[in-house]
Amino acid sequence: TAPDSPAGPLGAIFGQGQVAAGSERVTIDASLSGGLLGIAIGLAVVAGLIAGAIGGLRAARLRPAEALRQVE
Repeated sequence: TAPDSPAGPLGAIFGQGQVAAGSERVTIDASLSGGLLGIAIGLAVVAGLIAGAIGGLRAARLRPAEALRQVE
């Protein structure tokens, strides 16, 4: 590819070659079963419960005055 090609001087170095204008429709087929969706929702709920419990336990150990001092 020449340095004055539409890809520019770096196109020759990185092997991009000619760049053509336009678009092309690409279809992506992804199957999603009900079981997989249920597992994903279940994992999200469990992760949220664990994160909430950890934050709640940390907050429960503090005295109210100390907790208010640590608010940023």
